[in-house]
Amino acid sequence: MIYVYRVTAGQEKVVLDMLMKKIKKEALKVYSIAHFEDLKGYLIVEGEDEVSVRQAGLRIPHIKGVLSRSMDPNELNA
Repeated sequence: MIYVYRVTAGQEKVVLDMLMKKIKKEALKVYSIAHFEDLKGYLIVEGEDEVSVRQAGLRIPHIKGVLSRSMDPNELNA
């Protein structure tokens, strides 16, 4: 499933680095993270389920939350 993190604008790359380290260290079931320059304040995350995605984001500075619904991959093409 695909989820969206709301993050502090301008801190997307910092959050991305911290997330990647945490996911690798804790072997969380998050498969990919995407950052688009045009999409300020958001990171797109693919994970097994919402619990895995939320767990990855716990205690990471600049993450404001996860959008309340998962995203359909077809929405990315629009």
